[in-house]
Amino acid sequence: MKGSAETSTYNRPVFTSIRITIPETILLVLVLPVQLKETALMRFILLIVSLLSTSQVFAETEPTSMGEYTTCAVFHRMMAGAFRQKGGLGLMAELESEKMDDLVKRAKLAALEAYGEDSAEEYFLEDWRDVLAYMTDQINRNYENVSVLKTRYKKRCDRLGASLISSAMKD
Repeated sequence: MKGSAETSTYNRPVFTSIRITIPETILLVLVLPVQLKETALMRFILLIVSLLSTSQVFAETEPTSMGEYTTCAVFHRMMAGAFRQKGGLGLMAELESEKMDDLVKRAKLAALEAYGEDSAEEYFLEDWRDVLAYMTDQINRNYENVSVLKTRYKKRCDRLGASLISSAMKD
């Protein structure tokens, strides 16, 4: 089995891949039946080997970039704006604003790591302006069209938010 792991700046391993090559799978399939004599354990091991050989085991491949955090922060800002405009949805707007604030903090930390203290704020603000302008154009400057953004960004940003929650619970 082959695998690789690096250590991120947060001192936790970041797995890039684990794969079992075809020759290793064949070897396991040929050798295990002889040694395990068709037991349930052998079937279980063969099932795991099959699953490992067809997919990546770990979804987390690289640390999240400033751009990913910024994109999702702007998405949540746009959602907050849409909720505020509809009226009566202030609580929803506040929740979206909290998500945006958390993602902005993380984007700034990622920028600090990537660009250093001297340039981090400048790169973050430039990225924020670009993404905000792009998303505003996507909805034709009308919050009634925010469903366009939901279609494009909601799943990605929900996954990012879920990964932030799970990493916060681990820490």
